[in-house]
Amino acid sequence: MPPRNYFVVSHTHWDREWYEPFEVFRYNLIKMIDYLLEVVETQTSYRFNLDCQTIVLEDYLTIRPENRERLRQVIAAGNVTVGPWYVQNDFYQTCGESTIRNLLTGIKIACDFGMKEEFVGYAPDHAGITSQLPQILNGFGIDSLLFGRGLEISPENGKKNTFIFEAPDGSRLLTVYLFNFYNNAQRFSADPQKAWRYFEIIKNKEEHGNATDNFLLLNGVDHLFPQKDLNISLSAIQERLPAGDRIFQSTFYEYISAQKRTLSAPHIHHGELAKPPVERLLANGTLSGRIAQKAAINEAENTLFIRLQGLAVMMLMSGFNRNEYDRGFFEYLWRLLSENLAHDSVWGCSTDAVHAHIDDRLSRFNELATTMLTEKLNTLVTHCKIPALGQYKIIVFNPLPYRRTTPVEAVLDIAKDEELGSFILNNSDNVEIVYHAEKAIPEERALRSPVNLPGRIDVFRRKISFTAELPAFGYRVYTVQPVKKTNSAPVLGKSNKFLRVEVTPSGQINLTCLASGRVFNDVLVLEDTGDLGDAYTYKPAPTVQAVSSRDYQPTAVKYISDAQQSCWTIDYALPLPVSNNAKRTGRATKKRKMPIRIILILHRNCPYLEVKIEGNNNVDDHFLRAVIRTKIDSEFTQSTGIFEIADRDRNELGRDWRDRERAVRDLIKIQTETAGGFAVLTGLLHSMEHFLDRTGEIGIGILRGNRYILGYYETPKDKTWVVPDNQQRGPFQARFALMPCNFATSPVEETRAAQSFANPPATYSDSSSPDKFSGGRPCVQDSDVAEIFKLPDPYEKIVLPKDASYLDIGESALLHSTVKMGEDGKSIIARFWNIKPKKETLSLRLPPIVTAVFCTNLAEEQNEETIKINDNSVNIVINPAKIVTLKLQLDDSLSLEHQNNSNMRTDK
Repeated sequence: MPPRNYFVVSHTHWDREWYEPFEVFRYNLIKMIDYLLEVVETQTSYRFNLDCQTIVLEDYLTIRPENRERLRQVIAAGNVTVGPWYVQNDFYQTCGESTIRNLLTGIKIACDFGMKEEFVGYAPDHAGITSQLPQILNGFGIDSLLFGRGLEISPENGKKNTFIFEAPDGSRLLTVYLFNFYNNAQRFSADPQKAWRYFEIIKNKEEHGNATDNFLLLNGVDHLFPQKDLNISLSAIQERLPAGDRIFQSTFYEYISAQKRTLSAPHIHHGELAKPPVERLLANGTLSGRIAQKAAINEAENTLFIRLQGLAVMMLMSGFNRNEYDRGFFEYLWRLLSENLAHDSVWGCSTDAVHAHIDDRLSRFNELATTMLTEKLNTLVTHCKIPALGQYKIIVFNPLPYRRTTPVEAVLDIAKDEELGSFILNNSDNVEIVYHAEKAIPEERALRSPVNLPGRIDVFRRKISFTAELPAFGYRVYTVQPVKKTNSAPVLGKSNKFLRVEVTPSGQINLTCLASGRVFNDVLVLEDTGDLGDAYTYKPAPTVQAVSSRDYQPTAVKYISDAQQSCWTIDYALPLPVSNNAKRTGRATKKRKMPIRIILILHRNCPYLEVKIEGNNNVDDHFLRAVIRTKIDSEFTQSTGIFEIADRDRNELGRDWRDRERAVRDLIKIQTETAGGFAVLTGLLHSMEHFLDRTGEIGIGILRGNRYILGYYETPKDKTWVVPDNQQRGPFQARFALMPCNFATSPVEETRAAQSFANPPATYSDSSSPDKFSGGRPCVQDSDVAEIFKLPDPYEKIVLPKDASYLDIGESALLHSTVKMGEDGKSIIARFWNIKPKKETLSLRLPPIVTAVFCTNLAEEQNEETIKINDNSVNIVINPAKIVTLKLQLDDSLSLEHQNNSNMRTDK
């Protein structure tokens, strides 16, 4: 028998917050790292892994700043390994850009602390691994992965722990599955006899699944301190090993290197690693935990990576100087957001105190992000010149690099002294467009100024809605002009050019696709089931029929229509069991009526029917879903994921009640060659199930309430695991859309519709008088003098057109990921991904301010070859499923001092 090598990796898995809030865990983190420093400084051969994340260094140094150099020395010496992650984020419930930014930040911090060993992808406690993770890690020069959930290895199936994981684009990782998890050698006894017996138990458990004669023993688990006497125990074990066998303290990279040398004919795995293993849960129940908070986190991601970064880049391309892209604020927003992305945080399976802190961080994020977005839109619209007839103007920013026709809502404040009654809304070509305005409400608008005290002005506030035809990655300005006539645009009715909607008095919703003539009767119902599970796992109550809205008469069905949209409201009072029964074996017999409303919105020019669900949760221990009844008989759905469109077989997960939920980003589609297709634009809802034994029915998670972090099998006595707020009592809401697809609909149209639905344009309105809402209170210097001061406009030379486009990918089959300033602080980074399983040409139109284009990896290291620009466009062939990152160099001569608007083009 060949000699065996036992690589013992000492580590801790450090959740920043989970069953205790962050400050409690950090208190213990400080003690742990203090202890670690003592160990590695006295045992110079000792090695320890800090969970491959670098945020713990920042958390520690906030309290122990004097120990920065000590940490740097032990990391540079190889005693402590960190990175490549900043935080251990979940790969499904956070967006692809978060994972990329996570690696950018983590690797930079690790290198700043002197990390020299090559990085290993380490994902010990994640709810599955996305199929594109090999491409993402390869983009940072990482070619290996160790993971703890998402595969099944048993003596019966003969699978081994090491294989090649290949992404859809062909990227590969040498991958090791921790089939006995990340604590298979948690703690060795100081007693030599006990240490040997424990080693034999470990060895026997690892035998059947190990692919080589190299064994990985993970010495540690959640929040454990280093085992100071480990090498004494290992020496005692070494004395009893057969000749040639070795056991020694090591690192992940050394183990992976040994696997590369000795592994022969490895199996190649394609597709996501998301199968529930027999030995542990996949934790898919976290997809439906605290759904509202999850949606708020994902909305913050969209705000940062799509809208705010995009708007700041667009301003650079418009000639504004680099101060308009304040890297300090963007870095702060990312760090604030990233604290919510750790797996236990975003999963919704932590204590109530943790989730209260998440809400607070989200509030702080939104306060700053909204301020930045508003200020930048205000700066833009101030420099857009409009006809004198336009008393007010509305700017609509499209952050996506393709043209959109989309419903828009804007808030218009009209100064009370101007008495603007009836008005018309013109687009940038001065063509009147249809709009709907809600009743004017008297308000006071705050006036803020950097050189005057805060003031206020009386306004009439009106919310208006209209359909905007927007240029790609650009803006359009709409003007408001007074008229004497009353706006009399025709109401929309129950059909637009795409769909016809019928809602019966019984609440049945019938949807007709006008292009194909297909009718989807009773297409949407609400369904509520009991939940005997916990935050990690949904467990349906046995033998108890679900409560369905189909079985109850609505309390009211109403219909209203205006010039822009038609709206139906269907109100229910669903009688639901108040909770589980006392023994947690089923649902209680006592019931309570839960008010819930379905709102259907048919927009004038949209190919989908928008759906909003609103209610007030007044019961416990249940799972509310929206069930879309397509009647399309297919075993498969297509779902957008992280840089992929995944084909999912509903039979793949088996018939166990555990882990039936699947993750989706913003689109689910079910189709057959004969029946056509039906798409659900999920927006910010990411929990779906393709039901077994129910033809063409898809469930979308709306709300799931239970009272325990852990303990689906029994009632935990330790109150640490009891989370009353996890019942999600109180008001709730959800938003998604239904879109029948005719045979002519392309995947590009469907995925863009989904991305557009999840990323509405940003709007801002202002008076055409630049000082109307920006003056503040006048400074009264004496009885005769009152003056309003203002700072000089540093951009007075910039005159912007009424509409402009800066990046346009046309009809290319690519989706947008982000546009941002590069890590070098000089260039622009634009990232897209090919949604097709074949090569696609990216045809990208650029503004003249872009003088050179390079391809880079995800770490933003560019190729030497410049991509040729012809007539302000580049054409790049993109391989199947490839993520492409472009570095755009800007011509500084077209900056504020030199630009003459030649760097802008109108969208004509």
